[in-house]
Amino acid sequence: MKTVRNVSWMKSAEKIDDFTVRLKLKAPFPAAIEFLSGPVSIYPNEYYAEVGPGGMALNPVGTGPYKAVKIEPGKHFVLEKNENYFDGPKGQAQVGRIDVRTMPDINTQMAEMFNGTLDLIWQVPADQAGKLGEMAQFQAVNESTMRVGFLLMDAMGRTDENSPFKDVRVRRAVAHAIDRQAIVDALVKGSSKVVNSACFPSQFGCDADVATYEYDPEKAKALLAEAGYTDGFTTDFYAYRNRDYAEAISSYMNAVGIKTNFNMLKYAALRDLNNTKRRAGEFPDLGIILDQ
Repeated sequence: MKTVRNVSWMKSAEKIDDFTVRLKLKAPFPAAIEFLSGPVSIYPNEYYAEVGPGGMALNPVGTGPYKAVKIEPGKHFVLEKNENYFDGPKGQAQVGRIDVRTMPDINTQMAEMFNGTLDLIWQVPADQAGKLGEMAQFQAVNESTMRVGFLLMDAMGRTDENSPFKDVRVRRAVAHAIDRQAIVDALVKGSSKVVNSACFPSQFGCDADVATYEYDPEKAKALLAEAGYTDGFTTDFYAYRNRDYAEAISSYMNAVGIKTNFNMLKYAALRDLNNTKRRAGEFPDLGIILDQ
């Protein structure tokens, strides 16, 4: 679904010559250049038509500084320097071979770092990254990215026509109930920061001049009472990554009277719940989803 959204702003594409393509858009789209320089890939038409998306995933063809020479889904993939990569702004690759391995368990990752069989790990929990950074043989680096965590609330009553989140006062109560700065300081840490807009401030066209909601649990309770939920209510709450962030958010909502049935799922399972079952006419109460 995310891949489709990367190109859904395009109406059509027309080849002009060997080095020129004309894109026709459905409507003005300010982020077009950013999308073209980032998530939008251009595949060789004949090869893609022959192997399809599955074949492209296992034997990809591209024009980057590295070549994929071995792919074992769910285990690892190996990249080698592309000697034919053009001498552009990026320059030639500096590392000849990269083996990217999948290890879900952070303790296994850290053990292999100590053993010298790994050179780099990422998405290390903040507390453990801090401990690693105190050791002379490791360097822990925390930098911000454009990934934004946000809550999806059933404001239109798609999964429940009686959804409390159809009331804007309830949605505002949720915003006031969560201490986002405390989550940044205690869990995310590093260069991360609270983001108020639905985009990252440094992104092209991002307007950060939006309404903000300070942490105020008493105001949250008052808004709930005003909306007719003096005693609060219960809702399902789903998340698929960063359990510690999700549990903190759940606790903040519980504290103001929004009792959450907490569900930590794999991304594929949540995607199926949110998309496939809805299309099939099955409407589970999704309530709130923590997405990124």
